[in-house]
Amino acid sequence: MGDGAVKKSKRDETEEERRARKDRERAERKLREQNEAEKLAQVADGDKRERKHKRDETEEERHARKERERAERKERERERERRAGAAEGGSRERMHKRDETEEERHARKERERAERKERERAKERQEQQENSDNEDVIKKSFVHDDTVLDDELPTWHLESNEAKTSGVMPGWKKDELSAAMEVENRAIRHAVDEAREAARREERRRAEEERESEAIERREKRRKEREEKKLRRSQMSDISGTVVGKSTIGVSDLQRQGYRAQFEKDLQRATALRRLVDMDDVSAALVDVPPQSQYDMYIRNFGDMGRKQTGVQVPAEEDLIDFEVQAERVRVRHRAVEVPRDLGLCPENSADRPMQLVRDLGQDNVGEALENNEVMGEPSLSNVSSSRVIDSTLLASFLGRVFPVMQAILDENDEERAGPEALGSKSETQFSTSYTTFSCVATCNRPVLKVLFNPCAPAYLAVLHGAVGGEGPSMELDRYLSVIVIWNVYDSFSPEKILVSPSLLTSICMSPRWPYLVYAGAEDGSLYVWDTREPERNHFTAGCFQRNAFRLPSFATSWQTGNHMASIVAIAVAGYNTVVGVRKDENEQLVSLDATGETYFWVVNEKDQSKGAISDTENGLNMFSTVRLFLATSKCESRVNALSMNQECFALDFVPTDPSHYVVACSEGVRHISRFGSIAAPSLYGPCSLFFARPVAVPSCVRYGTVDSRIFVVGYDDGTLRLYLHTDAAPQLSIPLSNHSVKEMRFSGCDKWLLWLLDASGTLFLLDLAKKEKEFPVLSQTLLNPETGSCSCFDIPPEGKADNRAIVLGFEKGLIQLHTLSDFTHPPSSDREEHWL
Repeated sequence: MGDGAVKKSKRDETEEERRARKDRERAERKLREQNEAEKLAQVADGDKRERKHKRDETEEERHARKERERAERKERERERERRAGAAEGGSRERMHKRDETEEERHARKERERAERKERERAKERQEQQENSDNEDVIKKSFVHDDTVLDDELPTWHLESNEAKTSGVMPGWKKDELSAAMEVENRAIRHAVDEAREAARREERRRAEEERESEAIERREKRRKEREEKKLRRSQMSDISGTVVGKSTIGVSDLQRQGYRAQFEKDLQRATALRRLVDMDDVSAALVDVPPQSQYDMYIRNFGDMGRKQTGVQVPAEEDLIDFEVQAERVRVRHRAVEVPRDLGLCPENSADRPMQLVRDLGQDNVGEALENNEVMGEPSLSNVSSSRVIDSTLLASFLGRVFPVMQAILDENDEERAGPEALGSKSETQFSTSYTTFSCVATCNRPVLKVLFNPCAPAYLAVLHGAVGGEGPSMELDRYLSVIVIWNVYDSFSPEKILVSPSLLTSICMSPRWPYLVYAGAEDGSLYVWDTREPERNHFTAGCFQRNAFRLPSFATSWQTGNHMASIVAIAVAGYNTVVGVRKDENEQLVSLDATGETYFWVVNEKDQSKGAISDTENGLNMFSTVRLFLATSKCESRVNALSMNQECFALDFVPTDPSHYVVACSEGVRHISRFGSIAAPSLYGPCSLFFARPVAVPSCVRYGTVDSRIFVVGYDDGTLRLYLHTDAAPQLSIPLSNHSVKEMRFSGCDKWLLWLLDASGTLFLLDLAKKEKEFPVLSQTLLNPETGSCSCFDIPPEGKADNRAIVLGFEKGLIQLHTLSDFTHPPSSDREEHWL
């Protein structure tokens, strides 16, 4: 019953009452803690005195103390029994509640409800009593006003009696009397209101003074408690810091003394041991490098000339046979190689012959003698061939090893004859110091559509040439609609590989895992794969030009069902730009996007060469090729229709932090798509406005940052550039650059805020997005020359893999230029704000 009243009073109390109650409880709790601490201190002191007294007490005192302790223990046991009985009574009452019947429970509930109502009525009566007391106070303050009112009442009665005695009262007299009464009543009510307001103000003032006094008392009490606690802590620290007895040396002093004594012992032992140990000086040669010969120095400086070592003119390891000499018997075995006779390396015929081989026929007849094989003591070539057995396998092995070496020597001789000016020309552009021109005679009649560095080996370039613009030097090459030329950046005289396609290619890419795979997408919706590891003898039927065989695709999807129904606009390897890097042990997936917005995923699979079996289902696989593409999955029909229905797409790129998400540049903006069907937020980036049912600001290309994966840039047809954060649909920066469409964009590999752009007019821009004036490019140069035509594409090497800072440019007349960037393209960091985003 009491608990219910307390809970209800806590619910109904005001903020001031609750605060006062909390302070009062806090003060009581601190007082109890203080009393308990004092009791514990007293008990501790009593125990000390008692222990000291026990040592000095006599036998009778000890017996008396034992009896007293026994009586106190029995009293405590009886007290515990009484408490246990009370607890059992409470538990019996709880057990009674569990065992009561339904009628008893109803009766108990009614009884408790009646008691609760009685408490509420008592509380209401108490409140009414308090209100009546307040009214009495107010009435006392109104005594003067009531006295005045009582004095005026006899006057009113007198006037009324006079009016009654006089008979009929005139009308004007009644009006004056009623007006006067109204004025007096109004004055009385105003006085009563003012008195009540004054009483309320006085009551509030008293309450505020009481609260302030209570607060002051609480603060004083807390201050005293804090001082007492500090005093007790200092006393306890003094007690614990002192040593038992009369010594004034602290524990820390004793520890320091012990450390010093131990240190002195260790020092004496180390000094004694040092006298017993005598160390010797030992020297050893870690590296013994012999003097470098002239050939060794040549090999060390070989890479500086831009050449690579293709082979060594020595027999292969499998052809080497070791022999040794023993004291008992000498065994010698000769091995020879069949070589062409005109090289003069015939050991069988010249072993026992003097060095003079040609007869003295005169200066004019030497040529005729050599033509007729007129050598001293030597039969004709036909007789020698008939008398010897030629090993064709050894001859082919020898020629295969010698040919690359001879080719490299001949190319180096051509470079030396051409001079250093042919290797690198001085650049007239703002962004480079020199450049090297790469040109294949067979592709001069084809424009360059795409150029890119190999992600695994930046020393190689892949150049995509378009359709034939006129008759070229190679009729066989003109039969093919598209050509891909693989160049080595250190060899500008001849290409490494020439890849041909029967269809018109629109986009290419290279594998970030395996440097020998090249992918391409065609205008008819087909995909092609080339494996550059395949020997040239597998492709001799396709044609040849200047010792370079034309390589047909290793695999083509044009023979399969489920291809794209529109032209392919973009092709990329899934997760090629991931921040964690690609793994070579994972299967590679190729992603293709056509003009209608359909996205297909292809699994790259390599056939087991050991089986060597040809299946009827391997449509599109070239003879002796091992690389294939399988259609993994495509977007569901609802997602495809939502993205591609009556909507043209232009480019795609993958999110570096999540390869399952990618963005597509389409007519209505930049779409954010999830491969596995989850919701991608935000789903649409950038402005999406229409002008006469036509979209405004159509994106033409999109690119994620290579250093900072949070940002990506989008180029538009109207020549503007917009920078986005991956988590925000609105652009963070918009820069109008040109009046022509943006075709290519690349982030610099060394600085995340440097961005290269190329528009449709062939103008190359370099933007520094960390400058204060971001709208103005660092450089802007139009690459247009009558000899090369307009610049159509460009690319920069991957981050951290190139030997130097370079950029490659492709032109309309089939040429490409590799420029070495100058220091002008690396702006200083003094006036930059790299953390503005």
